[in-house]
Amino acid sequence: MKESKDSNQWAIFARNWGDEGYCSHLDHQLNLSSVQNAIHLVLPYKSAAGPKIKDDYDVGLSGRDASQCPAFRFLKDEGEEITIPLPAPGEQALTEVFVDFQWPDGASPGDYKQVDKKMVMDMVEERQRDADKPKPNESVEERLGKLRGQLDQGKKYSEKEFRERTFKEFLNKQSPKQQNLAKRFETANEVSACPVPEAAGAAPRPAVSAAKVKLPPRFPHPTKKFWDQARIKDLCTAYALPGNRLKVSPEDEAKLDKICNNKQAKP
Repeated sequence: MKESKDSNQWAIFARNWGDEGYCSHLDHQLNLSSVQNAIHLVLPYKSAAGPKIKDDYDVGLSGRDASQCPAFRFLKDEGEEITIPLPAPGEQALTEVFVDFQWPDGASPGDYKQVDKKMVMDMVEERQRDADKPKPNESVEERLGKLRGQLDQGKKYSEKEFRERTFKEFLNKQSPKQQNLAKRFETANEVSACPVPEAAGAAPRPAVSAAKVKLPPRFPHPTKKFWDQARIKDLCTAYALPGNRLKVSPEDEAKLDKICNNKQAKP
């Protein structure tokens, strides 16, 4: 977030499980047993001595288990390594960290390539144009994903608007049992009582074991399933309106009819 010597800020989100976005409702799990069941990140900075961790330090956890509190250690001329412990993937834990380092005199940011903002904006515009043109042999899923993106960009939808309007309306039409399933992962992370840590001194990296652990079978992610169904319902509603906001070709009409008449896409 900031790279200055007196305020080198980082925001980090860590998890060891997740789905495949639009392509899957299944939970995929990451085995971290060979690296002490934690995610290790080196936050780069060139320095002969370690930084001070400033007081505006925040950690958000999916629970209040203090064993998830991050740890830090300094790596000379590399930066500060943060270790984020995570419980077993099946517990579906999340950790969010905000940390602000104050580096000593003589320290400097590492070399990196700046992101070209114009290139990013050109890429976004190209994707918008691409959504208007169906490609030969494009699958229903691929085309639907593009049209959903086109609809979102047209509405300038924020996540908050989607949660409070579209997703809420969709959930209200589900059974109480289904609503409870969908809300299982909607609880916001709690701000933990993790204390501001002391930046640990330079130390050798721990050895990585070669242990292999068999993970449990993948299982459905209920909130993700409802989230996608609410998105599809929103798209189909826009498609059904007279003078709809989607630029739909004859090929799209057949594909959207197939999707929007699918009972699973309806509340």
